[in-house]
Amino acid sequence: MSLADVHHFTIALVLVGAYIVVAFGAVWAATAFKRLAVGPIASGKHPFGSVYMLKWTSLNFSVVPLVHRLFTRHLRGSPFFNSFLRLNGARVGRHVLHLGVLEAAADFDVLTLGDGCVVELDARLQAHEVRQRTAHTHSLLRSNSVGAALIPRDKRLR
Repeated sequence: MSLADVHHFTIALVLVGAYIVVAFGAVWAATAFKRLAVGPIASGKHPFGSVYMLKWTSLNFSVVPLVHRLFTRHLRGSPFFNSFLRLNGARVGRHVLHLGVLEAAADFDVLTLGDGCVVELDARLQAHEVRQRTAHTHSLLRSNSVGAALIPRDKRLR
């Protein structure tokens, strides 16, 4: 190995290390923002003009998509991703394989993934729906059966 190769390898290691530090810092910051500024996601009806919806929107349309696009999508399917979900209030069982996305519907506190649950690649978990200028939030899944699978909307049978 030449000196130039060693130099390039060292630079690559430093950049990868910096990315990991920034990634975990961003994930931690998103979790802190969710816990301190937003609080728990509550089941129920939430009018668009409420303070709760302002906080929920700030989390789901700014912080979560940014952190997901930059960092957490690389952790999907790992125990670190399940830990991220748990830190944000989700109830995640043992041996859960989560390959889904967190784009703009991070309703963590009303999400329950039972033991052995599989969330397929790019499936989007959303625990709210909008009707008449009101967001209706409800529990998303309560499955303790081994092998329960959630599949992307476009792959479901109609």
